[in-house]
Amino acid sequence: PLRKLEGTTISQDSQTNFYMTIGNVPDIKWARTTYYDEATYNKDKQDMIAYFDINGSLVGTTTIKKATELSKPIEKEIKKLYPDATIGQVTYFEDNEENATDMIEYGIQFESKTKYFIELTQGTNKFVVMSDKDADVSLFKQL
Repeated sequence: PLRKLEGTTISQDSQTNFYMTIGNVPDIKWARTTYYDEATYNKDKQDMIAYFDINGSLVGTTTIKKATELSKPIEKEIKKLYPDATIGQVTYFEDNEENATDMIEYGIQFESKTKYFIELTQGTNKFVVMSDKDADVSLFKQL
C-alpha cells in the first residue's frame, strides 16, 4: 500500500534523485501531495511532472501528449471499442521500472507500468481508457 507523506517539506532525497535521474533543468516547481513529492518542469519543450515516493525514489513521469501522437494500433483499438468517441487529453505515464511503488492517476491507484491515459467523450459520457504500448486498451474510469 502507498504510504502517506508527512509534513509539507519536499524531501531532500526527492530533490537529489530528481537531479540524478532527470538532470539539471531550470524552473522546477515542487509540490508535496498526499503520496508524492511532485516536480513540475519543462524538458525538450515538453511540460512534465516527476513523482517521487516516500523514500524520495522516482516512481515515474507524466507528459501531456497530442491525440495525433498515439500509435496507429492504439488509435485503431479505440475506434474499434468506442467508434463514436472523441479523443480528448492524452496523459503518458512513463514508469521507472526500478521502483515498484504504485502510481495514482485520476484518483485511482494502479500498478506502476508505462501507460497512456486517454480521455474520451461519447455523447454526454466522458471517461478515461488506459492503454499500454501494445494497444491493450481498457476502461479506466468514468468521469
